[in-house]
Amino acid sequence: MKNRKLPFGYEMRMGKMCLKEREAELVKLIFQRYSEGISYNQIVSILSNQPIPYRETGQPWNKNMVARILQDERYTGTTEFPLVVDPDLFQEVQQKRPLTGGSSRNAKEMRQLRELVVCASCGSRLTKNLHDNWSCLKCGAPSVKLRDQALLESIQSLLLPLAREPGQVVEPPGQPRDHRDLETQLEQLLSKPGQDEARAKELALALAEAQLADIDSKRYETIRICSLLKKQGEQPLETDQIRMIVKAVYLHPDGSLSLKLKNGQTIEGGNPS
Repeated sequence: MKNRKLPFGYEMRMGKMCLKEREAELVKLIFQRYSEGISYNQIVSILSNQPIPYRETGQPWNKNMVARILQDERYTGTTEFPLVVDPDLFQEVQQKRPLTGGSSRNAKEMRQLRELVVCASCGSRLTKNLHDNWSCLKCGAPSVKLRDQALLESIQSLLLPLAREPGQVVEPPGQPRDHRDLETQLEQLLSKPGQDEARAKELALALAEAQLADIDSKRYETIRICSLLKKQGEQPLETDQIRMIVKAVYLHPDGSLSLKLKNGQTIEGGNPS
């Protein structure tokens, strides 16, 4: 999984932080259009119709990427990062964000997403402080710094290959039931002339009941997850969709993530940016 190590709009040249001009122009556009009252989704539409991606992997633009740019104060210029956005424009955008992009609904969804994060060492739910440090109160594993936006984008990145190829979603190994005896009895009965219709119906119902019982919760969840991913395609999953697919997000001491899907399948990942 490849994430951005530098903010969008910057690059290192000869050991010095410099503007990546075409990206920096997009950053200016995003701030300007948002200050004019354009919504996240409208900005995403504009960005989707130009050739510069947010990541080198070419993942489609989404509103979470836009939000990440709009909240990054480094664009106003620091000792390390050259100025891209006028500080007054940045403050104007911060005042507007709660009214448009930063709704209470989005905050609630992020809270619900955080509830999925558990300790990879002991499986207990993690707690996050105001400085974005996640810690386990049960086993005392080392705390890990991870922002909400990085958490969301990392989960989306882990699920993107499954959205591209839903066939990768597989039911964990189990003990399948064998219905061959019922199938054989039914086939033999139906192949005979003047078959006993009552008996054939009884066998058919027994076979259908057995097959239905064989579709246990894990198989059902596998089918449901595949169906949801097929409908979504390559568009990033929203938080409510993630919660329909993911049972737990394991945060490892080294900062890497792995997912446990609701069908029991585990998706290993990497380090978020």
